[in-house]
Amino acid sequence: MIKAELAQAIRTGTMPVGDQGISMRDLHPDQYPATGVQAAKTRAQVESELAAAIRTGNYPVGDQGVMCNELHPDMHPTM
Repeated sequence: MIKAELAQAIRTGTMPVGDQGISMRDLHPDQYPATGVQAAKTRAQVESELAAAIRTGNYPVGDQGVMCNELHPDMHPTM
């Protein structure tokens, strides 16, 4: 299993290079096949997701990535 995962990472360019964690695909995108494109979300889907995130506090605050509901648990309902 590990050998197969390693072979796939090398083949697809997702193998990290160096201590920065940059992949070969990032360094040489022209040497690897294009990845699949995700279908775009509608405006209504994005607005719905944003409203849910605001309601539950499930969005990052500041540069550290701490979620709003973690900083202010009293302001957001628990799940």
